[in-house]
Amino acid sequence: RRVLFRSGRAGLLSLAACAAALSSCAEEFQSGVEGGVENLLLVTFDTTRADRIGCYGYGGASTPVLDALAAEGALFEQHITSAPWTLPAHAALFTSVPDSVHGVVDPINTRLSDAYLTLPESFQEAGYRTAGFFAGPYLHPAFGLGQGFDRYVDCVQVVSDEELDGSNAWSMTKPVVRASHHGVTNDKVYGRWKEFFDEAAPGAANGAPFFAFVHLWDVHFDFTPPAPYDTMFDPDYEGRVTGRDFFYDAEINAAMDPRDQEHIIALYDGEIRWTDEVVGRIRDDLAAKGLLEDTILVITSDHGTELFDHGGKGHRSALYEEQIHVPLIVHWPGKVTPGRHAGVTRMIDVGPTLLELADLPIRSTTMGRKIGRAHV
Repeated sequence: RRVLFRSGRAGLLSLAACAAALSSCAEEFQSGVEGGVENLLLVTFDTTRADRIGCYGYGGASTPVLDALAAEGALFEQHITSAPWTLPAHAALFTSVPDSVHGVVDPINTRLSDAYLTLPESFQEAGYRTAGFFAGPYLHPAFGLGQGFDRYVDCVQVVSDEELDGSNAWSMTKPVVRASHHGVTNDKVYGRWKEFFDEAAPGAANGAPFFAFVHLWDVHFDFTPPAPYDTMFDPDYEGRVTGRDFFYDAEINAAMDPRDQEHIIALYDGEIRWTDEVVGRIRDDLAAKGLLEDTILVITSDHGTELFDHGGKGHRSALYEEQIHVPLIVHWPGKVTPGRHAGVTRMIDVGPTLLELADLPIRSTTMGRKIGRAHV
């Protein structure tokens, strides 16, 4: 009952804040947009809180790539996800309708309806090559999130095709969940992106334009970043806490030794820094082919996570800011005016905004609003 009450109260406060602030997000962030865009690259960091990113004011860790992209692009200070977990949040991102409408709010016996024209489908119908690369189990095509992708690549594969079932019950089994938590997948995702990019870049046989979706899972617990990120933010720690089995280890809790808590949070920061470095590789890929100015690069997250802030850990449990306030950065040199925007934006607003930037029609089913000059 306490969990339900605190979730509901936090949700009401968040909804009230959204309603009060939506009308304040009318700042112009587009300039000289004519004729659409050559490419669009949408990157989601899983489980990444806005307040742990340097350009969002966090001084405890380093995110040099995101900070540089934000300095050159538009940063939205109050971006709110639709749900504090992966599946409904990505469904809202792709459909531009709230969770109560798209209905993908539970992994069991649910799948995104083909009736929705998704964001990748819009680009596919406009002639873009479309590709998605994911590493979290709730992005699996069994949930209907592969709609519109010419290529939709599972970079984690914690369940075999033989184990799949129509109810999607496999997704909630402990072996699948724990295997996904233990995975270190950033390099796999980047490698598959790079294969696609080398095929799609100018000069290749199957050149651009492209719409690509890159889902980077590693910030999601377990918090076990590779070296040097495992010690980068807490080099002097000598305790026994490792960050493995963060969710299932009962000894990792709000009552544990504060020094061990600090180390868990430092490992989380290390995961973000490691993922920031992967985005740096992607940015460098675009730059090497001269495509930075011809590509809208969007960085966001599906949800955050609680790090003992309210006596709990993890996510999918409440609507506190730590779970629903996520970053949103839009980078398009010469077309998106650099600046910070204080008004509230929502997950369902991303789709119509990107379609407008690409000079494509807004889908008739969308319930989101275009951010910027048309977001009033």
